[in-house]
Amino acid sequence: MAAPGSRRPSVPASQRRKNRHWPWLPFFDLAVLAALVPGFLLGGVLAAAAWQGWSWASAYPALAQAHGHAQLVGWGGALILGVALQFLPRLRGSTLSDPRRIPLGFMLLAAGLALRVGGQALAALVAAPAARAAGLWILAAGAALEVVAAGLLAGLLARSLRQGPPLGQKKAFAQVAPLFVLAGASLLAGLLLWTLGAFSAATAALRAAAGFNPAAGAGAAAAPASLPAAVPATLPGPVDAAALRLTLFGFIGTISVAMSARVFSLFFRIRPARPGWLAAAAGAFGGALLLDTAAGIGALLTGRPASPGVSAAADLAWGAALVLGTIGVRVFEPRLVFPGDKGGYRWWRDPAGVAAVLAYVWALLAALMLGLRGLGTLGVQVAASTPPADAPLHAVGAGFMTLLIMGVAPTMLPGFGGGRLRSRRGVAVAVALAALAALLRVLPGLGQTLTGRAAPWSTPVMALAGAAGLGAVIALVLVLRASWRTAGAAGDRHHDTRKGR
Repeated sequence: MAAPGSRRPSVPASQRRKNRHWPWLPFFDLAVLAALVPGFLLGGVLAAAAWQGWSWASAYPALAQAHGHAQLVGWGGALILGVALQFLPRLRGSTLSDPRRIPLGFMLLAAGLALRVGGQALAALVAAPAARAAGLWILAAGAALEVVAAGLLAGLLARSLRQGPPLGQKKAFAQVAPLFVLAGASLLAGLLLWTLGAFSAATAALRAAAGFNPAAGAGAAAAPASLPAAVPATLPGPVDAAALRLTLFGFIGTISVAMSARVFSLFFRIRPARPGWLAAAAGAFGGALLLDTAAGIGALLTGRPASPGVSAAADLAWGAALVLGTIGVRVFEPRLVFPGDKGGYRWWRDPAGVAAVLAYVWALLAALMLGLRGLGTLGVQVAASTPPADAPLHAVGAGFMTLLIMGVAPTMLPGFGGGRLRSRRGVAVAVALAALAALLRVLPGLGQTLTGRAAPWSTPVMALAGAAGLGAVIALVLVLRASWRTAGAAGDRHHDTRKGR
């Protein structure tokens, strides 16, 4: 213990800010890296390759899977996990359980994501049988690391959220607790399906590289020229589709509704969420979770997609969940009037508030397209054409998820770093670019739904969407880094002033 009147030893500024950076900042950096390179950049390049007919466009299906995985597990998933570890224990009234394990969970997630995406890129771009098999085994190893990381981090959160006051005393948290449970279950189910599908694909590629053709029987040699087609660099389609929907709709969609219900009233003057509608949304999310998990397991065991009835029911359940969640969050209702501002707050003057509203516009549009797909599968044709499978996926990923990030990140993350937002104009630029990216990416699917045919301008528009998404992420990073630099400089000045006393 220091003697009375003695000064505390000088501590470097980087060490003083160390605790402020964990757990959220490394996850944010990983999310940004995933969005910039295999996310928006790769997505735009793939669209440009299809548009211009570049020679490596044949690798499109596998690289598209890698791009989608990076966007979901990296851009959306890593950022959500970082914010959840930082914020949810406080919301629960507890503390984070065993925070020393967070760096291990982060490193496993980052390594797994890098191997998962890099391995599939190797398998897609190098058609030699041995290289393709190696790439798919790297992919499988990365997928397994992601499952371990998610299990570790979800376990930390679960133990942390079991602490604190009884839920009877935390009624607001109790309203969204089922949604958090469903989100965690969806994440683990999706990652596990991806892992099992990856090992299945890697095993098939290894057997083919060794000269065994499973289609011809034992002892038959596979013709090298046919290997790239016989052993694709993609995961089994029905398994990947189920895992993607579980991660996007089940994990990201569910936790987004839960977080919106709790924080929108704090930041955007939105009225407290409606518990009955949130409970109904949880029921719909849970039903869809069971349906798509069953579809994924069935695809693993049989190699066939789910029956039309199961597929339609899952589409309708996911769509209903998004509609019910939107009603429960009350984002489109009149705002609360705080005594301090005398009703002066207008959401359309707040760029983050605009992003929150636009995010739920996209959620409803995704719900509409999921409903149309479900009805179309059952033989009920409402529009000129059934929406393509990727249209509701990008409405949630590029629209709902990304615009929520653009609204919530500049509202919460400056405070996590000990600073405050410095540029509302920068946020407005990020939101505008993100909204443009979402519109350009989903517009071809909407046009096909309304006209019944794919438009010739689809691929160039999707390439522009990738560029707009890149600009949105860069603008957001610049805004947030400015707020954190200001916080660090202010903290250093305050420390130096205290030393001089």
